[in-house]
Amino acid sequence: MVSLGSNCSFGEGSVVTCKEVTSGAAKETTLDDNLIKVFIACNGVTVETESAIGVLTGGPDFAFNGTTYCKTELAPDTAYLGVYSTYEDDVMTYIKLAIGEDDSVEFLE
Repeated sequence: MVSLGSNCSFGEGSVVTCKEVTSGAAKETTLDDNLIKVFIACNGVTVETESAIGVLTGGPDFAFNGTTYCKTELAPDTAYLGVYSTYEDDVMTYIKLAIGEDDSVEFLE
């Protein structure tokens, strides 16, 4: 897990880039706890990847592969918003989850 806390030293417009160590490995990864996770608690973070990873936030908006996600719009009544990138038939797809403080999970549209 990579954690960017509320007082992180990255400035506005910082980019987190996640790459595969073994080419093609992300296409075989499933939605498990062994995915790389980036936890964002500071503002202005952009995540770019071609890998299967999860991005979690307790509040701040973030950009993930060119799309901005807003917890207050997508999951206002839960502790965290999680967006996971996975591969399905060689195409990267995104799964949005509302995650509760008790680790309950609700799939979002």
